[in-house]
Amino acid sequence: MKKLLTVIIFIAIFMVGMATPTRSKEYSAYATNTLVSPETANKMIETEKGLVILDVRKQAAFEKAHLEGSYQIWRPDFSADEGEYEYNGMRATPKKMSKTLGFYGITANTHILLLGAEADYDASRL
Repeated sequence: MKKLLTVIIFIAIFMVGMATPTRSKEYSAYATNTLVSPETANKMIETEKGLVILDVRKQAAFEKAHLEGSYQIWRPDFSADEGEYEYNGMRATPKKMSKTLGFYGITANTHILLLGAEADYDASRL
């Protein structure tokens, strides 16, 4: 009896875990102040003075098509230097990030709009 009860509880927990949550088709419910829609980005570009747009794609993709006034920045620009950390692929130190972002005129009071491509994660990494 104890084994049967254990199996039933396990199955119940498994079934609850596998259930697909109901999702709203209204995507604005997921918006935050860090992830914006194309419409919001367009409003920001039109109205915000001092907005800096960083296009986080490789140079070739940037040259092919980019938003006017944007700057191209790519992974090596905001990655740690070789041997700086025990593991590869780490983000740059605060000092290097400050220098890198300062090159584009970014200060602590600057709004930054990051543009990425498709399912690329580099904009969110930056």
